[in-house]
Amino acid sequence: MTTKEPETKSGEMIADKIDIIDVDCHIQEPVDIWTSRVSKKWGKRVPHVRAHPESGKPVWFINEEPNAPVAGLPMAGWKE
Repeated sequence: MTTKEPETKSGEMIADKIDIIDVDCHIQEPVDIWTSRVSKKWGKRVPHVRAHPESGKPVWFINEEPNAPVAGLPMAGWKE
């Protein structure tokens, strides 16, 4: 079974008439969002990015624990 995109009365495709804004997107903050804004007194407890000791790949660390890989999501502020 195939489905056809609904048309308006004038024959235009509905998707061509509606602007869609996706509000369920997930983005990743710039890697310096915390280290550039939070007092140095918090040290490495602040979320930061560094190389994972085993893989060597950049990873988010929080309170000295690896948390999530970098670039698994679109980066905030990315122009493309």
